Amino acid sequence: MLVQETRDELKIQFYARTRDGIDGLSLITGKPEGVDTNFEVHEIDVDLNRPSEAIMTMLLWMMLEPNIFSVVKWRGDNFIYLDIHNLFNQDYVMAESTENAISGSFVWTEPDGGTFTLSQYQSFMNRFKEIFEYGDIMHFLGFHNHELDSRFDNIIDYIINKIKNHFIILGKLRPDSQIFDLRYSE
Repeated sequence: MLVQETRDELKIQFYARTRDGIDGLSLITGKPEGVDTNFEVHEIDVDLNRPSEAIMTMLLWMMLEPNIFSVVKWRGDNFIYLDIHNLFNQDYVMAESTENAISGSFVWTEPDGGTFTLSQYQSFMNRFKEIFEYGDIMHFLGFHNHELDSRFDNIIDYIINKIKNHFIILGKLRPDSQIFDLRYSE
């Protein structure tokens, strides 16, 4: 498995999917068209001792802002391309890219018999495909329960709290875990 050598070993970068495709300069912090949240952070480090925090953060924000396109970087190269609906390969990203392509090489290029082959990535893509369907996202965002809970003045804070507490109760997160709020920089 992956061995953590530095804090920058594995990170997630967040871009906005634009009308023209995927633009490497269209970070979510630039308030691009189609992204309504005011983000101050466009990249998070993944702590390999506690990766669930970063994974849950990524999935949460992609669900709340379905136009987010995420790139998981491993040692500076592109390990996974995804949005809330699917994983994508290099061909898709290159076809969808504007003149400002996302930087870095695609990791999954080893020949058969290697660890990171295209066929293994394709298998991974097929397992992820459509875990979240469009209707799931609409149902997730369609409730206004935050209006009944005086601790929260907006639906995003309410949802973050509910998701975090749900996974703590399931034993998937430690009580001191955090979901990173990309709206605020540290």
